[in-house]
Amino acid sequence: IPFAEENVDDSLLSNLLPIANLVYASKELKSCPKVVYASTATVYGMNDTLPVSEEVIPRPVSVYDLHKLYAEQHLTMANHQGIISAKSLRLANVYGPSLSESHSRDRGILSRITKACIQGDEINAYGGGNYLRDYIYIDDVVDAFLCSGISDMPHTVLNVASGIGTTVKAVFEMIANEVGENAGIYSNVINTDWPQDVNIIEKRNFIASNKNLKSMHGWKVNVPLKIGIQRLVKHFS
Repeated sequence: IPFAEENVDDSLLSNLLPIANLVYASKELKSCPKVVYASTATVYGMNDTLPVSEEVIPRPVSVYDLHKLYAEQHLTMANHQGIISAKSLRLANVYGPSLSESHSRDRGILSRITKACIQGDEINAYGGGNYLRDYIYIDDVVDAFLCSGISDMPHTVLNVASGIGTTVKAVFEMIANEVGENAGIYSNVINTDWPQDVNIIEKRNFIASNKNLKSMHGWKVNVPLKIGIQRLVKHFS
């Protein structure tokens, strides 16, 4: 599908266009492939009631999340029409060892914090760091994709999350302590004011319900946060 406009948001090119091409090709070839799409839990926007289930109406507050939701809806439409057998996984805060680094400053935060602690840098906890996140280790996310790919259950959207809330400051301190115990390098976690251009989504509290995913082939969280942090520090050390 040609798209000639210049200065298009990167999230549009990376989310909507590939999905549109995939749906178009599947319809032309009459192949009905199984598709598991990596979406994001931030499509829910700001929520006062926790944990957040898949029944909550998404209210994106960024263009990136809006495009993720559009891609989900495109797949759901194609699913209902029998063009594709699709599921969209709304990923919470995924962390773990990686051979690459995201160019986006709001991605891969725990990897960046780990590297900073190994260098002995001070760690900034914006706004005091007293806001909840739902951290899920990469191995458990991979398991979720595999389970979703082989499942014939009717859910078209599923949360991938631990179901447990941990404050940002607490997880930063866990990383700093783990680095200190293993490398003898100790970093301080300090309270810092929010940057002026921060997106409002960064100031939310978030915990997701994973009940629907757990019902699929016995999926469960196999790597608790403490073990995941140990693996993360070991990798970057």
